[in-house]
Amino acid sequence: MRLVLVEDNLADARLVEEMLLGGSGDEFELTRLSRLSEARSHLSSDGAACVLLDLTLPDAVGLEGVEALRAEFAEIPIVIITGLDDEDTALKALHAGAQDYLIKGQIRGDAVRRAVRYAVERKRGEVEVAKLGRQNELILNSAGEGICGLDASGRISFANPAAARMLGWQADDLIGMAIHDVAHGTDPVEAGHADGDCPVHLSLREGEVRAIDEDVFRRSNGTTFPVECTSTPIIERGQLLGAVVTFNDITERKRFETQLQYLADHDALTGLFNRHRFEEELTRQLAQSAHYGGGGALLILDLDNFKYVNDAFGHHAGDELIRSIAGLLNRRLRSADAISRLGGDEFGILLGGVDGAEARSVATNLLDLVRGHASIVGDQALRITASIGLTALDRPELTPQQLLVEADVAMYEAKDAGRDRVSVHRPDASAKAPQSTGLAWSDRIKTALEGDLFVVHSQPIVHLAGGPGKRYELLIRMADEDDELIPPGTFLPAAERFGLARDIDAWMVRRAVDLIDTARMASRSIVLEVNVSGRSIGEPEFPMAIERALEETAIDPSSLVLEITETAAIANMEQAQRFATRIREMGCEFALDDFGAGFGSFYYLKHLPVDYLKIDGEFVRGLARSQIDQRMVKAMVEIARSLDLRTIAECVETEESLALLEEYGVYFAQGYHLGRPVPPAEEIGAGPQAAPE
Repeated sequence: MRLVLVEDNLADARLVEEMLLGGSGDEFELTRLSRLSEARSHLSSDGAACVLLDLTLPDAVGLEGVEALRAEFAEIPIVIITGLDDEDTALKALHAGAQDYLIKGQIRGDAVRRAVRYAVERKRGEVEVAKLGRQNELILNSAGEGICGLDASGRISFANPAAARMLGWQADDLIGMAIHDVAHGTDPVEAGHADGDCPVHLSLREGEVRAIDEDVFRRSNGTTFPVECTSTPIIERGQLLGAVVTFNDITERKRFETQLQYLADHDALTGLFNRHRFEEELTRQLAQSAHYGGGGALLILDLDNFKYVNDAFGHHAGDELIRSIAGLLNRRLRSADAISRLGGDEFGILLGGVDGAEARSVATNLLDLVRGHASIVGDQALRITASIGLTALDRPELTPQQLLVEADVAMYEAKDAGRDRVSVHRPDASAKAPQSTGLAWSDRIKTALEGDLFVVHSQPIVHLAGGPGKRYELLIRMADEDDELIPPGTFLPAAERFGLARDIDAWMVRRAVDLIDTARMASRSIVLEVNVSGRSIGEPEFPMAIERALEETAIDPSSLVLEITETAAIANMEQAQRFATRIREMGCEFALDDFGAGFGSFYYLKHLPVDYLKIDGEFVRGLARSQIDQRMVKAMVEIARSLDLRTIAECVETEESLALLEEYGVYFAQGYHLGRPVPPAEEIGAGPQAAPE
């Protein structure tokens, strides 16, 4: 740390130098000057971390030196070292901008060193606060929020340029106009509010703040735009003087929310309905059929030998084929028919108002369509067939999930019969379903839960700043009859489909709590992260299971971090909000996984009470080679830091990527470069796996 001492008395200067450098090692580098003019010249060319200033110099007496340095070098802290023991002078020096006031002969070396360190830290804090203040002022001035001042009768007495611009008037022309007539118009039908029901007038009449999340204001040309609006009455000594109305044009927000809702309902690759929305459509169709009749059918179409396409031509080719098949279905089917990509190469089709023969005819035509289609990938023309399972919507007692199982079983029957064909559900089919079906996986999951066949592995999450304790993510595996471990991607889709995700998540939470408790009793501190399904966060019983697990142990709830993916948050935003709020009330922490992978990632941060952002691995794998990934990760880290959130980088696979993440200020990192998933007994030091309760 480079310091400047301005002292014309040689003996005093040497004493201060001894006090500063005697016990600081290499911390301080001192330049001694004897005149204020020398100090100003030196600071202009070389700068300094701090100035130690005497108040009696040949060219500056009293506070002249402090005032001169403050005027020219406001960012450099000043510590006064003087023989003048006068409280009034000390107070004036501090008011003039000095950070500390030390009296010669009354200080020791450690006090001087401490005063310098504190002065530098305080000044750094002041600079940051000033910088933040300037930034906030710039933000406020650039925000474009409309502001109108009203008198007690509701007439405009002031309008800022933003208000005039949004309303389409000149600011001077607005003065004296009734706010209701300007914002809503004079026609109650067109305005949406009668004069007496206008939220602004209600605020004036009742003397209460009115915050309107969504209203519609009118421009001078008659067009309308959505706003959020707040009316705050001005009351002095019990008398209503008027109000201040602030409003924002939320057109872009509404457009963004519409886009988010689209993403919550649609598959990102194909633009078709996703499973969540498709199940809603199926529920609606069942209710309509039960009430009005008219029939209907559910089809599940699965591409044959699709894995070969991925293996032979790559996932890009597979994605192109999926997109082209989705386009075929969209063009061939009716606009009233619901089409979904249920996952992978599987599509759901909901036909309304058809009988069995008509549904089978549609299914057969779709097989012909797929068979005759060629998807061009590079110079390759890929052709493929499909298998379709069909079940009728003629039994109102069945749930959407039961019907999906029926169609799924029928689809696998078509595959077993040779593929490229339609199979209609038979009542006895589920009992005879082949082991390759999702239904069979459902049975295996139930058996694993009942027979303690699930195990967890732990992958270390490294604190890049060397923080206390150990941190891991828990990852689930299923043991088969030969004790071989089955990866989660094999069985979790079936768990989602057949309503078993919550049971698996509850088992994982219970296991995590037990591991944390075991470590606690061995005087070890660990934090465990558990990824939970989008299905589970909407189940009221799941937070209750978490609460029970916490109550049965003495662990610190903040040792348990529950995370959901962006995709799950988009599809279940309200449920995600409730879930995150509930677990944080319990003392647990909440992480948003795969951050940055979805459209509008930063928007979620306004609505989700998040503690951690897990940066999607797609931005981290090639970080050392991609400037785009570097800029994206930097932006995520800056946003997280400004919101006081901690960041976790996934998929760290090289030392170069790790070094960049440390440089950017990422808190935590995980990936194969730092440690692969292993049984917790090896990594955490916990005992054998406990049976689920």
